[in-house]
Amino acid sequence: MAQLNSPIIPIISTTIKLGPVPPAMGTIFTETFDGDTSSYTPAENLEYETDYQWTVEQTNEYGTTENGPFTFTTAAAVSINDNNALPDEFKLYQNYPNPFNPSTYINYDVASAVNVKLEVHNMLGQKVAVLVNKLQNPGHYSVLFNADEIPSGIYIYTIRLGNYFSSKKMILLK
Repeated sequence: MAQLNSPIIPIISTTIKLGPVPPAMGTIFTETFDGDTSSYTPAENLEYETDYQWTVEQTNEYGTTENGPFTFTTAAAVSINDNNALPDEFKLYQNYPNPFNPSTYINYDVASAVNVKLEVHNMLGQKVAVLVNKLQNPGHYSVLFNADEIPSGIYIYTIRLGNYFSSKKMILLK
C-alpha cells in the first residue's frame, strides 16, 4: 500500500479583514501578520450590538486562499461577576440554612495565607467538631457541617485566622 507524504507548506502571511455588516456601514479594519496566527484580537474597539463580518486570507508559496466571510454580533455586558476576586479582609458569614437539619454550610473569607481553625462548640463550651485546621491561601471558602451525630440545640461556631477571631450562633432542629 502506497503512503502519501504531503509536506506542510508554511504560511507566508495571514490577513484578517474585519468590518460591520453591511460593509458600507463603516470602516473595514485590515491587519496582516507574518506567518500563521492561531488567535486574533482586533486592534480597534468594536461597537456594541453591531453585526460584524470577517474574512481570513492566507498566502503560501502556491498562492492565496480566502475563508469567510464569517459573521458575529457584539453584545453589551449586562453585569460583571467579580466573585472570583480575592477578599481584602477576613470574614466569617452566618451559616445557611439556619436553623438546619442535619447539615448547613459555613462560609468564610481568607485575605492572606494563614492557618485557619474552624470549630463548633455546644452551649457548655465543649468542642463538638473541628471542621478546618490547616494553612489556607487567600480566597472564599465553604464548609459543609453535618450534624447527624449530635442532638438538637444551639451551637457556636468559631473561626481563628491568624489574629482574627469571630464566632456565630446556629440552631440545629431535628
